[in-house]
Amino acid sequence: MITTSNGVVIAGSDQRVVVSNDSPNEIHFIIRRSLDSGKTWLPLQTVIAFPGEGINGPSVIDSCIVYDRIKKRVIVLIDQFPGG
Repeated sequence: MITTSNGVVIAGSDQRVVVSNDSPNEIHFIIRRSLDSGKTWLPLQTVIAFPGEGINGPSVIDSCIVYDRIKKRVIVLIDQFPGG
């Protein structure tokens, strides 16, 4: 979870769609944003949809959200696993 310089709070998470296991699995990267310092939250947004096909397709997991205060941009580091 990060807070931008204009006060927007962003929380990111793995969304396991089929089963609760780690990769290989159908996993999306999702976020929720708060424009009022966490008092209320906007609906879930899918940032990266499961890039594979079938339960053994490639997947993304374990995101890390970073905020660059100099360039005022959000960066997401994420693991991507090949299928199979």
